[in-house]
Amino acid sequence: MKKYLLLMVASVAICFTACTDGETEREFEVPLTIEGFSVNALPQGATTVISEDVITTGIEAQLNTLGLTLESVKRIEAQSVVVRITGPTGANFDAAGYVEAFFTDGTDTTKAAFQTVIPNGVTQISMDSEFSDLAPIIKKNQFTFFVRMYNDAPFNAATGAVDVVLKVRALVD
Repeated sequence: MKKYLLLMVASVAICFTACTDGETEREFEVPLTIEGFSVNALPQGATTVISEDVITTGIEAQLNTLGLTLESVKRIEAQSVVVRITGPTGANFDAAGYVEAFFTDGTDTTKAAFQTVIPNGVTQISMDSEFSDLAPIIKKNQFTFFVRMYNDAPFNAATGAVDVVLKVRALVD
């Protein structure tokens, strides 16, 4: 069963920076874990979505607990995206040529992260951020997150999880 965990952890990383008109920029991390995706065996040269999940964030209520509103959010970007294989034992990403992570609201799709250099034997891939502004999508109560993989060789069936850390920047008076 897939589990979605969206936690605002203001104590993880809060920064205060001087802004114009007496406003302060507040920056914090939002960890998001998506567990339980399954990938069937794939032939060489396939490009496939290996994880696609509709996520209901409740972000507005969580911002309110920090004294913030959706209007105060100026930017959200993927600070880190890690795809992990959790089973079966011995499974790895040897067949993966590249992976990409996207956020979509059904109308707009934004690439958040990617990785094109995947060493042999790894069971997790840390992607490089695109530094794309995801705020227009994530500020909506519901969006879809998906990971797409191209494989250079046949890929054996596997299960896995994705860990995302979003960096949120908001202005406060």
